[in-house]
Amino acid sequence: MRRWFVVASIVVVLAVGAYLGFGYGLYHELVDINGRCARHLANNPTHFTDLGNFWPADFNYAPYFMPSYETVAIPSREPAVTLAGWYIEAAPDAPAVLIVHGYGSCKNSHTELVPAGMLHKEGFSVLIIDLRDAGDSTQLDGYTALGNEEYLDVLGAWDWLVDEKGIPAARVGILGNSVGGAVALVAMGEERGITAVFADSPPSDLTVYLPDEARRNKFPTFMLPIALWWSRQAGGVDLLAHQAKDALPRFAPSQQFAIIHSRADIFVDVAQTERLEAESERLGLNGRFTYFDNASHMAIPAFYPTEYETILVSFFQQALK
Repeated sequence: MRRWFVVASIVVVLAVGAYLGFGYGLYHELVDINGRCARHLANNPTHFTDLGNFWPADFNYAPYFMPSYETVAIPSREPAVTLAGWYIEAAPDAPAVLIVHGYGSCKNSHTELVPAGMLHKEGFSVLIIDLRDAGDSTQLDGYTALGNEEYLDVLGAWDWLVDEKGIPAARVGILGNSVGGAVALVAMGEERGITAVFADSPPSDLTVYLPDEARRNKFPTFMLPIALWWSRQAGGVDLLAHQAKDALPRFAPSQQFAIIHSRADIFVDVAQTERLEAESERLGLNGRFTYFDNASHMAIPAFYPTEYETILVSFFQQALK
């Protein structure tokens, strides 16, 4: 009997240890962004391309090159974090758009520089930033909080445009890509002064997005609870605390947002945006939703450049009058 008890205890300890270990491995896979920006570092606003071979090879980047830029350092609303950014001014009195990158990306990526170039050539000033732990911004632990801390960076960059550059809040918009789009929507829910957000393929519901990511990384989804536990214990952050889907009820009627998504997106299910649209209609919000059929994740500008640019530019022209 005693031997059976010892064996059973050892099995339980090993099982718990394995569960904790694999859970930590999943947590690490979900949030580790160390070095992910490296492949983009040769890009800058004056000349850039797709250095990861994600977009079609024949896409023409040249029309979106910007002639000059200013390297800036911007305080986050979290005092310990300083954000690296590029500011490309169109004119002192021009409206401005803050560009926010997605998971594992940075300001150097073509996915941020192409829409920035589209806006700049139409008379918008643009500010492209690195969120914390990305690119040249403050490196805390090399892990993303999937927007649960980064929304403070977006708010700090928005503050900088309003307070330091003197641009009226009503003429400052935000464009966010993927996770950056979700972060931008969260920021809008926290700051009533934000006039307009344009989000491309945002993972608005992390209770759906994280299981998809677990499966993509070959982890069973039953590991997610312990991975989320590790995020609180090791990372000090609740990854489910700030989500785009929960921000919508805090939007003011005057705040405008536009969301685009491809039905062929295999990384962020288009159903997430469809649910946002239904909730937006239920709440009577000022939201616009556009769907495309054949673009991969974060590649709508490459597959539908004319349509994308028209939607993007017209949205901000109308919203930032």
